[in-house]
Amino acid sequence: MIVLYGPGDAPFTEKVVRGLALKKLPFELREPEGPEDYRRWNPETGLLPLIDLEGERVHDSTQILLRLEELHPEPPLLSRDARTRTAQQNLEHWVDESFFFYWLRWQRLRTEAPASEPAAPAPPPRRGLLGFLRSGAHAPAASMPPEAERLR
Repeated sequence: MIVLYGPGDAPFTEKVVRGLALKKLPFELREPEGPEDYRRWNPETGLLPLIDLEGERVHDSTQILLRLEELHPEPPLLSRDARTRTAQQNLEHWVDESFFFYWLRWQRLRTEAPASEPAAPAPPPRRGLLGFLRSGAHAPAASMPPEAERLR
């Protein structure tokens, strides 16, 4: 049985969930109840998601998906064409590194709003990054650059 450890609302956990679903692999999601779960489940780094593949533990969403691809090659997550696969991996790396900043900022704004102000609204579900940017939830409208206004 595959066990995935990670917060269900985190983008990296969702990335792994979608990979598992695409490959039609049954799994159990265990969400942390507190900060101690992060260190208990992943003593090496304290970071989630982490997957337990029948005793083999792999952390980092990208490494998890690459390992799943090795163990369960069908259906493929990456193209068999080397050039296309490299482009896919470069895009995935860029999205991981750039999107996470915006997700963290949205989480902070949503959870740390002063009591006198309502928390920032959640973006519409499953509309992707462009929908999130168009929603304006990522930044106050006054701080958006003029060229970003056309996205709203």
